[in-house]
Amino acid sequence: MAQMEVSYSRRLDYQYMMIETDEEARSDYRLSMLINNRINGFLPVHVQQMNGKSTLSYEITSLENLPEFLDARKITYDEMVSLLLQFCSAVSEAGRYLLDGEGILLEPQYIYVSKSLERIRFCYYPYQHMPLHQSVNVLCRFLIDHIDYDDRRSLELAYGLFQESLRENLSISVIVGCIKDRLENATNDSCDSKVYSVQISSQINKQITDQECGQSDSKQTDSGASEQEKQQKIQQEKQYKNVQQVSDSPKREKTKCKQKKSSVTVIGILLIMVIWGYVFFTAGKRLLLLDLINKNLLAAAGIFIVVAAVAAAFMAYWILKPKH
Repeated sequence: MAQMEVSYSRRLDYQYMMIETDEEARSDYRLSMLINNRINGFLPVHVQQMNGKSTLSYEITSLENLPEFLDARKITYDEMVSLLLQFCSAVSEAGRYLLDGEGILLEPQYIYVSKSLERIRFCYYPYQHMPLHQSVNVLCRFLIDHIDYDDRRSLELAYGLFQESLRENLSISVIVGCIKDRLENATNDSCDSKVYSVQISSQINKQITDQECGQSDSKQTDSGASEQEKQQKIQQEKQYKNVQQVSDSPKREKTKCKQKKSSVTVIGILLIMVIWGYVFFTAGKRLLLLDLINKNLLAAAGIFIVVAAVAAAFMAYWILKPKH
C-alpha cells in the first residue's frame, strides 16, 4: 500500500476525512469511477493534486467511525450481521464499476456508520493492494474484541469468519455462506453454553496470539522472503487445522443434547412397559383370573419384564456415562 497521511477538516456544514498519498492521480480509471459516480455503500470522494501528491477527500458528514461507535458498548449480533452483509453488498456494487475488493479499507477507523448503524459507508482507496482475506482478518480481530462473549451467536459468527480469513482463497460468497450457516444453525439451546463460550474465547485469543507471533517473526529480517512466505502458509494451515475441531463444537453440543433427549424418551417408554405389565398381572392375580392365563405364559411375561428393566438400566448407564 502506498504511504498515506490521514487528517480531518470541516467546511461549513460538511466534514471530511482527507488521505494524502505519494501517488500522483494520473489517468487512473478507478479514481475516475469514484469521482464521477455515487457508488452505493462508499463514502463520496473528490481529489486534489499538488506538488506531485494527491489528496483524497472523503465526506463523512453525520457519520462516525466504527471505533467511536463502539467506544462504550459491545456490538450486537444483528449489528454484526448488518455490517458484514453491507460489506458484501458494497463489494458487489464496486464490481459493477470495475473496482476490485482489494481497494476497500477494512481497518475499523475507515468504516463509517450512522448512529443507528442503518447506514454503513466504506472507504475505497485505489492504491491499496491488500488481499481480501487479510483485510477481513483485520476486521474480524476488531469484532472479536468488541463482541459480547455471553452471546453465543455473535461468538460463533465472529470466530467462524476469523477462521475463514486465515485462508487465502476467501471470497465474498464464502462470507455470505458463513453468515447464512450461522443464521440457519441459530438456536436457543443453552446446553453447556457458558462452558463453550469460555473454550472458544480462549481458542480465539490463542489463534490471534499465534498469528501475531508469526507476523512479528516475519518482520525481523528481509532476507529469505520466499522461505518466510512458505513458513507463513504452513503456519496458517496448522492454525486452520487446530481450529477445525472448535468450529464443529456447536454441532457436537446439539448432538449431545438430542442424544440425551432421545435416551430419556426410550427409557421412559421402557419404564411405562414395565409398570403396565406389573399392573396388569397384579390386577389379574387379585381378580383371580389366573385360571384363564397359562402359567407358562405368565412366567415368560415376568421374565420379559425383568429383562426389560435390566435393559433400561443398562441403556441409561451407557448413554449417560461420561465419555472421554
